Amino acid sequence: MLNCKICKTPTKKTCHGCSITPYCSTGCQKKDWIVHIVRCHRPGREITSADRLAAMVLSGEMATQHATMSDYGFLNLSCREDMATLLHIYREVFTILDLKPKTLHRWRLEDTLYTNLLKAYDDAGAKANPAHHAWLRQHPDLFDPATAQSPAQMWRHDVMDKLVTHVVEMAKSPSELVMLLAMASWPPHTKLCWDFYRIIFSGTKPTVHRPEPWIKFGFCLDLEDKIDTDAVPWEGPIQQLYAELVQRCTFDEFCTAFNTSCLVDLMDKHGLKERRLALPKATEFQQILSQSPYHIPAVWGLKSLMTHPSEIKSSHVLPFGFGNCCAGKDAVQLVRFYATLFKKPDISIFQIQHAAEQDRLYQFAMGLPGFAPSASERRFLRRVLRTQNKARYGSKLPPCYS
Repeated sequence: MLNCKICKTPTKKTCHGCSITPYCSTGCQKKDWIVHIVRCHRPGREITSADRLAAMVLSGEMATQHATMSDYGFLNLSCREDMATLLHIYREVFTILDLKPKTLHRWRLEDTLYTNLLKAYDDAGAKANPAHHAWLRQHPDLFDPATAQSPAQMWRHDVMDKLVTHVVEMAKSPSELVMLLAMASWPPHTKLCWDFYRIIFSGTKPTVHRPEPWIKFGFCLDLEDKIDTDAVPWEGPIQQLYAELVQRCTFDEFCTAFNTSCLVDLMDKHGLKERRLALPKATEFQQILSQSPYHIPAVWGLKSLMTHPSEIKSSHVLPFGFGNCCAGKDAVQLVRFYATLFKKPDISIFQIQHAAEQDRLYQFAMGLPGFAPSASERRFLRRVLRTQNKARYGSKLPPCYS
């Protein structure tokens, strides 16, 4: 039994398109459709950049699609604060002003998006945030075509200058050739740390769209069903912890600590132990950072599947019973089972990993408190969860990312 995505009512019903996301009724599915449509396997129509915009601002996940960022003004912003304001404006547009993605899509195609947004705020009166209205009026060039000299591009160059100065200790604004020559000899773990630093210096955080840093640096724990309406997608306690750490340590220190599974020690050394222990999932965060970055447990790939199926390789989930699925509907049913498991607060993700390594996934499932599958569900789980991982892989499952 799953809980409805919207009202949390226990239900066996799921989205008619993907058969994965649980909804107790058509009404609840309609409420979530504006976000779910971009993830649904069969949405029933073409997905527009306006759909992705709405899903981004209402789910709290920063988009990576260039078209969305370009079509809706983000590439003409000059700082992180302006980006946060525009995100809040779009959130208000879809909620308080009750505009639909198809409306914004039509306005964009008609080249009237800016004027119509201003008019929508004029018509809304006191119902809308006057500061947002004023900000829009102050940015008449918001939807002009972005160029190499656009504010967003200049912002990125500034971030890169600061990053290179901090990391490589070169002169400000080094040439691209100098940067490439300096980085060419770096080992893979140093290049990964460089990419991670670039994300943090930009004021953002890794997402599941780039699973390797998302998992290896512990951001896979930074998942919530609901977002704070005053927050922006890239903010979070883990991101803030790393933002402070990279200012206190050298790049060489960070790379060495990451490569030797000592990032926790590095945080503590630089006075961040209290903040680390205050994280919502501090124990699991420590476990992730204390394990080898070259042997990330496969169970994290399984958990990622619950969030963004398209980002995960099938080899990551085969040890968890998916190799025994005979048809697509088997895989869907197994995903639903694991989705239920991951939502149980008293179950550690490492218990699932251990059960898979010992070929005891079925016994583990049947021993869960309060888990009472029907006879047909029990037969299904007995069939698909009978793995042969020990014979195939030995005592440890292959890593999610090596």
